[in-house]
Amino acid sequence: YAYHLVGDEGRLQINIQDEEWRYWRLTEEGHVEEEMPGLRFGENDYAKGFANAVDHLADLVAGATTNRSPGEDGLRSLEIIVAFYVSEYTGSRVNIPLERPLRDIEIRSW
Repeated sequence: YAYHLVGDEGRLQINIQDEEWRYWRLTEEGHVEEEMPGLRFGENDYAKGFANAVDHLADLVAGATTNRSPGEDGLRSLEIIVAFYVSEYTGSRVNIPLERPLRDIEIRSW
């Protein structure tokens, strides 16, 4: 699957199967492909992403580290995930931040 996120400052394509992330910064001339700011993957980092996140969470619970991601980042991430599902289900574009009535949907994990 490939996901396309289009924002005010650029465009991001995420290809899950190929483990590829591509970023285009928006300029006055149009979109210019470049390395995505703040995103660096080492060899096998993509495949180990979930395990790394679980290890970090365990360290947080044990009080062995400080959180690298504030709650606001988590909320933004959840909003993006919800937008993926809504877009896939409806076959349409979804704006982020979510607008009403999507903003009022209760999300349950069970």
